[in-house]
Amino acid sequence: MLAVSVIVPAYNAKDTIAAAIESVQAQTLRDDIEILIIDDASADETAAVVTRCMERDPRVQLLRHDKNLGPGAARNRGIMAARGEWIALLDADDRFHPERLERLIALGVSTKADMVADNLLLLEAGSVPGRTMMFPPGWIAEGMLLDAVKFVEGNIGRRGQQRLAYGFLKPIIRRAFIADHGVHYESTRFAEDYAFYLRCLISGARWVITSEAMYEYTMRPESLTVAASEDDLVLLSESDTKLLMIAAATDQARLASEIERHKRSVELTLSWVSFVRALKTRNASRAVTTLLRDADSFEHILSEGLRALPRALAKISRNR
Repeated sequence: MLAVSVIVPAYNAKDTIAAAIESVQAQTLRDDIEILIIDDASADETAAVVTRCMERDPRVQLLRHDKNLGPGAARNRGIMAARGEWIALLDADDRFHPERLERLIALGVSTKADMVADNLLLLEAGSVPGRTMMFPPGWIAEGMLLDAVKFVEGNIGRRGQQRLAYGFLKPIIRRAFIADHGVHYESTRFAEDYAFYLRCLISGARWVITSEAMYEYTMRPESLTVAASEDDLVLLSESDTKLLMIAAATDQARLASEIERHKRSVELTLSWVSFVRALKTRNASRAVTTLLRDADSFEHILSEGLRALPRALAKISRNR
């Protein structure tokens, strides 16, 4: 059995996919690895770039979708095709440090973990990696165990506090754990990792995190993690509802409480996104209905509106 299968969903990624593949090819594991690229019906030359990589390296494989199904479905396809003991997740515009997989697997073996993740190195698109990490030094204790409650808490935004955002992490996961517990990605296009990781944790996964940062995470203004649509947020709220049912059925009251809080934060974000869309489409009736839906929505929309006002005024000034 191979040590690890690296799964890379790719959609219109011709400019970045080669660098992502090269970062896996440079891993110290060398031959004990396979690289599965799932082309999610790209309209550009992504498949052609991957094909050229395949011609030079038999470890690279290309799986293609006839229509765009989203990153969750692409990851499911990769997991089904994988042969490695571990599944490693990589986005098409991100990269691995050369020793990342070897070191994470060693940590997973020594701690008997089902999931192992490291910190993220953050970089703007097109820039060279700096030392800015998602989790500042000291926030992650070496070998920290992440349970379901702590995970959900870390994905709830709080005004004036840094968001821990555990859902952005890219763990390696034992393939046998995924198969034994029937865990799979849902067909959402936003926060799909959050729901998948939480399902793993609810199923009993032992998740260990190291403070080292060996995953280079590219931040892009157009990223789905920056601006979610109304449909994205509705699906995420529905996913939380399903997870709430699982938590209740397994008598995990504290976890259910945290999921409920996360669901409410998603609904408040949805109220703001709906309000903005109503204003842009000049639908006054919908804007008023959204604003007056409940006291929490009113307060949230007012707060977000005050935060957005300086940016709106600056944009108006630039366009004069």
